Amino acid sequence: MQNYLEIYSTSRAIRLTKESYLNSNIFLPKMLTISEFESRAVTLGEKSLIPNLKRALYLQEASRFDGFNLVKKDINLIKFYSNAKDFFRFFEEISAEGVEIKELYLSDTYAEFDRDLELLEKLLNRYKNLIENDGYIDKIFIPKEYKINLNFINSFDGFILHLDGYLTKFELELFSKIAKLKPFIIKLRTTPFNKKVIDSFKNLDISLDENSFIEFNLSKNEILKSKRQNLKIDAEVIEVSEHLEQIAIAIAKIEEFVQSGIKPENIVLIVPDESIVATLKSFDTIKNFNFAMGISYKDDISFKILEQISKYLSGDEIAKEFLVHNSIDLEKIPNSKMSFEEFFNSLKNLNIPLYKEEDFQKALDSVNLRETFYKFKYIFQKSEFEFKYWLFLWLNELKEHSLDDVAGGKVTVMGLLESRGVEFEGVVIIDFNDGVVPSKSNKDRFLNTAVRKAANLPTIADRENLQKHYYAKLLDSAKRAAIIYSTSDNAQASKFLYELNLNKINRYKTPLNLLFDLKSSYNRYSHLKDEEIKFNPLEFIWSPQSLKAFLECKRKFFYRYIKKITEPQSSDLNDGAILHSILAKVIKPNAVFNDKESLKEAIQKEIDLYTKDNIELIYKKPLWIDMLDGFINRQIEHFNKGWVVKSCEFSVSGNIEGLKFSGRVDRLDKKDDFYLIIDYKSGSIAKANLKDSEKLEDFQMSIYSKLLDLPNMDFMFIEILSDGKETYLDSVQDKEDKLIEHINYIKSLKSFKTEQTQDLQKCRFCPYQLLCHRGEYL
Repeated sequence: MQNYLEIYSTSRAIRLTKESYLNSNIFLPKMLTISEFESRAVTLGEKSLIPNLKRALYLQEASRFDGFNLVKKDINLIKFYSNAKDFFRFFEEISAEGVEIKELYLSDTYAEFDRDLELLEKLLNRYKNLIENDGYIDKIFIPKEYKINLNFINSFDGFILHLDGYLTKFELELFSKIAKLKPFIIKLRTTPFNKKVIDSFKNLDISLDENSFIEFNLSKNEILKSKRQNLKIDAEVIEVSEHLEQIAIAIAKIEEFVQSGIKPENIVLIVPDESIVATLKSFDTIKNFNFAMGISYKDDISFKILEQISKYLSGDEIAKEFLVHNSIDLEKIPNSKMSFEEFFNSLKNLNIPLYKEEDFQKALDSVNLRETFYKFKYIFQKSEFEFKYWLFLWLNELKEHSLDDVAGGKVTVMGLLESRGVEFEGVVIIDFNDGVVPSKSNKDRFLNTAVRKAANLPTIADRENLQKHYYAKLLDSAKRAAIIYSTSDNAQASKFLYELNLNKINRYKTPLNLLFDLKSSYNRYSHLKDEEIKFNPLEFIWSPQSLKAFLECKRKFFYRYIKKITEPQSSDLNDGAILHSILAKVIKPNAVFNDKESLKEAIQKEIDLYTKDNIELIYKKPLWIDMLDGFINRQIEHFNKGWVVKSCEFSVSGNIEGLKFSGRVDRLDKKDDFYLIIDYKSGSIAKANLKDSEKLEDFQMSIYSKLLDLPNMDFMFIEILSDGKETYLDSVQDKEDKLIEHINYIKSLKSFKTEQTQDLQKCRFCPYQLLCHRGEYL
């Protein structure tokens, strides 16, 4: 028997392949994942691969040179860590595809960024020199510096690669070199969605048929087998109204599959958006599910406490409330520089469950953290940082690890990438919505599509097609399949459904008893009592936001406006908020724009000012201009009709039926004797423009109408990120009447109960879900 090594996409594919051999009377072949194979197939000489934890520290040091304005002298480690991920992602991709930074200069689209590309190139070279001086090499540089590990290659008679995804140019080069030494067989399935893979082999003079199962010899450029088979996908598509309803439908479908004769271990639940996993676990009280992604350390109370300490040190008042509630003495949190040992000793003094154990080493063993702890200690044993930086580093290390779900059930829950190379008889997919399936890539932070095409790098469309290929293979191999999506928050079904020829949509009455008749987490927190508090609405200064909070959820109103617990501010860039600010500075009184070019030029200048000296934002400039193109066209049409801007970003205040109100209006336009209040929106306007005033909770426009009290007044929403779409306010009078009705009710109050909303959908993105044990704490 020949000694061939079989190579698979994932360790799960290997495990399932081994299980399929259990009843066979043959020896198991040797198997490795593709990443394990690549790491063993190359040798790096005397250099060691740099630990992930150290990469950002070296890159931070490399960035300290004149002209590199992203990193100021006093920049802190926490901020830089977030930026470093984007830099490494960029460097790794162009390296794997064999593209030099200099080649990006060749694109006219990128001409304005030449200076910034020079900075990136200098950063990369400085980083390389720094790590080489300490005997390290980064995976960025492996494609240029590796050598074939002949001892490893010669230990096998040949190799069989079960290919499921796309191979980079580096991988193609590596495998081609190995194929000259030993037979190298590649097996794959082609579909309408992985033409990029087919094209990559054309460059090697290997022509692969579409829609086929193929086996070919890379060593001889010879097709061994090619069996044509078109996709045959027969999946039921189900629409639900609310996000949580998907879980109940998914459980019902899985039960139906089992009743039809499919074994539970042959059923998979695919979660394209893994943020739903925590909620899914909370409803799985009888442990039917096995979570392939494991049990994250982020679910452990000790991790949550450390995370809240980190947020508290950044000024988060909600985190402070949480820590006090969990008996953490805030005065014991140090703020000085310390060593590794001092950092962990300080954790033991903070009353955190995992770290307060008398035998800390046994505690580490109990959650399989001993190896992680000692690796962390080895890397940083000579380092000194402030407590908050140590905490940040330790939290980032913990996020990378998870525990196997050894106590789980037989039905597997996994993300899309984990499903590569495996087949299931029963497949259920939830969250099959636009923007989720396929998911939007975050790898284009530096390079737009035009530059990617010019440099022959994978585009967003290429990545989305690869995801479609994985979904198609999974559904094609299933005996029974169900696809579920929700229309919550104005969401739409994924357009990918039509590419799969799945046009029939089913709607069922959701069996919520599968969730709430169990000993659900919803009922676990019924002991949280609502508090009756005294309240004088006549003394309170209301705003559109506070009224909306009061109508949505009294508990949220209580936290935000009575206890004044400020919402945590995200450090992530928000395109909508930034563009909103930019537009307010461009479209203002006395600014005249008669054509598209003049308005576009003014916006471009303001964007240039906003992004000056910020390399991360500089690369967003072309994206923002593209996003605003429709807005610019519509605004020129608007001005050409005779509208002029009277005021921008101005405050209004006054009395409405006895209640004090204040607000801030985005824009007020005038045409002859007519006035138009304009509100810029970066998200959906659905909830702000409901036709049914009985369900309305956002009365912003009605409040502005009463406070301004102008004749011949109309109201318009402009969706700045959606082609500048203009929508007039519906049912204006009905909404004003409903506002007065709410005001009259509120005026009668002398107290209110801090009761939580019963609409759990509203808790998903609420900043106070931690205090309420809602959202992911369901």
